[in-house]
Amino acid sequence: MELGAVLGALLLARIVILAVPGPERSEFTRWFVRATEPLVWPVAQVPGGGIHLIRALTLADLVTAAMLVLLAALAVGTIAGWEAEGGHERDTNGHLAPVERRKRMLD
Repeated sequence: MELGAVLGALLLARIVILAVPGPERSEFTRWFVRATEPLVWPVAQVPGGGIHLIRALTLADLVTAAMLVLLAALAVGTIAGWEAEGGHERDTNGHLAPVERRKRMLD
């Protein structure tokens, strides 16, 4: 999950840098855009991915960010589903035994 947060922050910063008008781009912003280019490169190869929407912001940047949000939501949903099913606890013999959540809720 931490990797998804880092990638999301990088993509968000990239989107802001490319979309916001400003004076001549600094050396850092040019470096940052080049450094984050591999994140959007696969989507940019799809026909129409290089279409400029706002200033230097392309459709590939927005689609990549949307895909990252979708994947993060799927990961969180999957983990939440695992938690809802219940984990496993060790019984007195040290073997794994399934947790009976309904019994716990009634106790």
